Amino acid sequence: MLNEVKYLGVTLDSKLNWNQHLQKTINKAQTTFAVVRCICGKKWGVRPNMVHWLYSRVIRPSIFHGALVWWSKVMEKILKLN
Repeated sequence: MLNEVKYLGVTLDSKLNWNQHLQKTINKAQTTFAVVRCICGKKWGVRPNMVHWLYSRVIRPSIFHGALVWWSKVMEKILKLN
């Protein structure tokens, strides 16, 4: 899109509604989960402590990067739904 810019890993759009950033973050996390799932076989896999390490050191930081600026907008949308 022409109405967005990426700054320090956070996608900013012209309306600052964070939809593009959140969608890209969700897609990135889903891709990472898919890669981890491929690493884990159907009959064997990564030990549970390694899965926890991957989540806490790789996936979770990528999800919450920049959350200080966009989290209030997410909470506002959640409160509107309730």
